[in-house]
Amino acid sequence: MYQADKKRYEGMNYNRCGKSGLKLPEVSLGLWHNFGDTGNFENMKRMCFTAFDHGITHFDVANNYGPEPGSAEVHLGRILKEEMGAYRDELIISTKAGYLMWDGPYGDWGSRKYVLASLDQSLKRMGLEYLDIFYHHRMDPETPLEETMGALDTAVKSGKALYAGISNYDGETMKKACAILKELKCPFVINQNRYSIFDRTIEKNELKAAAREEGKGIIAFSPLAQGMLTDRYLKGIPSDSRICTDGRFLQEQTVETNLQKIHKLNEIAKERGESLAQMALKWVRKDDDVTSVLIGASKPEQILENLKVIESAAFTEEELKHCINSAYDSKFDTEVIAPLVKVGDTYHLELFHGATIAFKDMALSILPHLLITSAKKNNVKNEIVILTATSGDTGKAALAGFADVPGTRIIVFYPKGGVSRIQELQMVTQKGENTSVVAIHGNFDHAQSGVKAIFEDKKLAEELADAGYQFSSANSINIGRLVPQVVYYVYAYAKLLENEEIKAGEKINVTVPTGNFGNILAAYYAKQMGVPIAKLICASNENKVLFDFFKTGVYDKNREFILTSSPSMDILISSNLERLIYTIAG
Repeated sequence: MYQADKKRYEGMNYNRCGKSGLKLPEVSLGLWHNFGDTGNFENMKRMCFTAFDHGITHFDVANNYGPEPGSAEVHLGRILKEEMGAYRDELIISTKAGYLMWDGPYGDWGSRKYVLASLDQSLKRMGLEYLDIFYHHRMDPETPLEETMGALDTAVKSGKALYAGISNYDGETMKKACAILKELKCPFVINQNRYSIFDRTIEKNELKAAAREEGKGIIAFSPLAQGMLTDRYLKGIPSDSRICTDGRFLQEQTVETNLQKIHKLNEIAKERGESLAQMALKWVRKDDDVTSVLIGASKPEQILENLKVIESAAFTEEELKHCINSAYDSKFDTEVIAPLVKVGDTYHLELFHGATIAFKDMALSILPHLLITSAKKNNVKNEIVILTATSGDTGKAALAGFADVPGTRIIVFYPKGGVSRIQELQMVTQKGENTSVVAIHGNFDHAQSGVKAIFEDKKLAEELADAGYQFSSANSINIGRLVPQVVYYVYAYAKLLENEEIKAGEKINVTVPTGNFGNILAAYYAKQMGVPIAKLICASNENKVLFDFFKTGVYDKNREFILTSSPSMDILISSNLERLIYTIAG
């Protein structure tokens, strides 16, 4: 008898279906393929066990899934009866009626007779007293919508289903169905629709927007385009593929037509450090409109691979609030944390009220909390070693932020003689069992290039992983450091509105003294996100690599390095300028 993993809920995220109380796992298991009479029953069991052991609580089927129609429900029912019955209250079981199921005028579409008869048959095949979600499977152009929705209402009120759902509807019809079910006080909570990088129909037929407006969830099926958005077909058609075993829904010609796109998408995924399947699933879950992605699988290993989609999942509101409250506390010398002060005709965002009296305190106070939370969400077990280069400000702020943070160590590299004396003393006197400071012979560019070279050393990374360590950074090469900087400009604009200094939509200019371009790049990102910014003004000094780039279009870092009284601006290599060039180059 199967016994579920006791830690099954630790690694899964659960999202509400719209504004309802029902939560679904971020990844659900669909039984469209591989659970029919042509499948291997022992493999079916292993897939269900693997799914549930990893927090997948939702199993989705339909009356016609097979082949033969009804066989997927039969096999799921057998698994529930023989192995998983003890966990029924922990499971969401859904099925659908709407496609051809039996001969004659009453075995298809959306009549009351068909829908309710199919429901009874499905319950019998699965050996269940009730379903958690019962869907109408497709729009019926001939049956009045009131009749079909009335059948769903009866299904719920008879106790045979807890929630109602609809599948393959467009936005306009969904809104009409929603109005009918709302009038009947029937708990309609979710839409099931095809959605992938290759199929964006729900964006074009307004279903996605309508679901958001009505407060209903969306569960996306075929998010991997029936395996095309995986590495399955990159080297040809495998003999055990869906095309060869059951070619009703995916044909070889379809794969061949999309093969060039698949290869290009695979290259993008590699650049992101992900598999094509992981990237495709994350794309579907890119916003909160999609409650869950419905995956199919032919073996347990595919389920485990697809579950990696929940890695790098978005932070919840509660997680963000915890990070913010932990970072911005009494160590700042003002309750405002970052006052916006008017001086003449300009406004100054004061970012120097932290422990090190440097603007880097703002971003680096929250980074450790974001990193720890992210590591937990991604089930990172290794100790994280922070490697950071500094021209002064970043070093002390990073050391103070990560000092004695569990599960981390930090090593800061700084150019000897290339930081102010007070900054050097701040760093070398930093308390903390996990902190280290290393002075190098050279300048900041040498320190930063050295850090990057260590990151690119794959052999070293493997050795560290074997010892239980992995690298990260507190420099803005870590996007987690740059993201809080974007907030500066959103916050400043909001304060200007609040103080009635500007009108909504009125554009502002942003001026930043810069070294490695991070703050001005963050302002650029804020502008791209919608903050009304007119000009981005970036100050420089004798090391004017940034000025020359914007004047000439040439990024020339092979030039004389000039040591000035502003070490934070003494750079020739700008990681963030390189990030901008990469972005605008497409």
